[in-house]
Amino acid sequence: MTSSILDFDETLEGSNRLNPAYEINEDVIQEMATISMEAGYIPSDDVEGLVNREYVDAVLEEE
Repeated sequence: MTSSILDFDETLEGSNRLNPAYEINEDVIQEMATISMEAGYIPSDDVEGLVNREYVDAVLEEE
């Protein structure tokens, strides 16, 4: 029987390969919203107010 619990060392090794991104491409968000609307998944492609850049911008200013 295999365990469903991840080994700590394996998890640590995997996380060392992650490269978190903080860039927000609003054009891509709008494009995906439009595609989703055209496919009938969402009723509107209005993304106004969807992303609050306040926190990301504040962190970037501290660097």
